[in-house]
Amino acid sequence: MAPGISGIDDEEPDPRQVAAFERVLDMDAIADAKAIAQLFGVLPDWLPEPIRPLLEQALVTLRNAGQSPERIAELVAQGGRDELEIPATARDVTAFTQAAYYLARVQWALGLEKADALKELGGNNAAKDYRRAKAGNEAQFAARFGDTESRQARDERIRALAAQLHTQNLNLSNHAIAVRIAPRVGLSAKQVKRIIGA
Repeated sequence: MAPGISGIDDEEPDPRQVAAFERVLDMDAIADAKAIAQLFGVLPDWLPEPIRPLLEQALVTLRNAGQSPERIAELVAQGGRDELEIPATARDVTAFTQAAYYLARVQWALGLEKADALKELGGNNAAKDYRRAKAGNEAQFAARFGDTESRQARDERIRALAAQLHTQNLNLSNHAIAVRIAPRVGLSAKQVKRIIGA
């Protein structure tokens, strides 16, 4: 068969090779998910967008040096203590070191208050945007509920309502409780679930 325009044969790829390649990609994705779970638990949805691809690249760098998810967690802990041990399998020591320290920095930043974490990970503008949005939400809350009830008092009242409903019916799920409370307090069920800790 004559080569195509790109200079590569126009033959269909071998399905076995495609399947093998897909299995490797699946195994890599599973290893990355395990490493992320061990390092961060669940990544917050507010994580600045550029961080995720950087996390993935750092994980690939460590994984390419033959490191398991468990070993990656140990290396990041070492990086956080500034005691990183570089394995002999690391071909590019600089990239390996940068990857481990980057993951340690993200792990440390995610332990901070949200505004501080955003500043560390997304820069000053991300932190300012968050603070502005938070101030706007609090102003809307004050306008909606007045100054007579603080957010903390509202949350305590919602938790008390949830406990009362749970006591009345032990079979109610947190979701069902949130759905029943939400119209009473003027919030969505999702917001109520967050308040009651579901």
